[in-house]
Amino acid sequence: MNVIVVNSLSKHFAMPKGGKKGNKAMKSMQMRFMQKMKEMREAGDTEGIQRMQKMREQRMKEMQKMRQMKGGALKKDNIRAVDDISFEINYGEIFGFLGPNGAGKTTTIRMLTGVLKPTKGQITIFGKNLWKNQISVKQLMGHVPEEANVYIDLTGMQNLTFIGELYGLSKHERIERAEDLLKKFELFEKRNILAKKYSKGMKQRLLLCMALMSTPKILFLDEPTQGLDVQSSIIIKKLIREYNEKGMTIFMTTHDMEVANELCHRIAIINKGKIIGLDTPKNLRKLKQD
Repeated sequence: MNVIVVNSLSKHFAMPKGGKKGNKAMKSMQMRFMQKMKEMREAGDTEGIQRMQKMREQRMKEMQKMRQMKGGALKKDNIRAVDDISFEINYGEIFGFLGPNGAGKTTTIRMLTGVLKPTKGQITIFGKNLWKNQISVKQLMGHVPEEANVYIDLTGMQNLTFIGELYGLSKHERIERAEDLLKKFELFEKRNILAKKYSKGMKQRLLLCMALMSTPKILFLDEPTQGLDVQSSIIIKKLIREYNEKGMTIFMTTHDMEVANELCHRIAIINKGKIIGLDTPKNLRKLKQD
């Protein structure tokens, strides 16, 4: 059974004029949003938090459209971050997306998770067109972006219960799932410490816990072990295998061939926006030797 079908997917980027002003405006908006969210969390205003998140998503979409309009029409020399790629991911598979920095890995995962709209092509997840069924499809996903961060002014436990509340879990479910995940990722003893005091590896483990609070059917991981300490890397790789053995489908990007060989059932190799190889790690190694 195919969980994900990607057909002729492309993403081209135009360079908008006056880009610095647009970036400054978006950063300013993000700072105001974070401050307001902090105030609402302290006040326990859950409904207000949900409203703010919806407003922010809408405003970000509007600003992105404005910046694209200012950039004018696409030209021949515009960047083709992803260039006409197609592949399928099977149920219960760990699918690796391997390539050097700038190859198109993050752009691809952002399109697969509905963060970035493709220039052309189609994405089908569990038989549904992603862009026609965004809400229902996203409810099946867990996603840990490469540049994500935890809520540093909350404890580890508070980060997870807050996410659980956004997913509509009961208080009992939130606490039960949070405690179970914190134990699995060896963070339980640090659960009442503010996340700002966590190491990079501990924050990455906490981000994975946050992505798993909704018990997703498919998990998207962007460079999950990059720059981590040995202990955190071992824990994360071990739990990726465990969740996969329980039936979870996992899509992960990496630039590390060793990590891909160790974890993935199949690997797609991307370079300069194009897939240049797709097979099992064993077969890819044979091709390299030949």
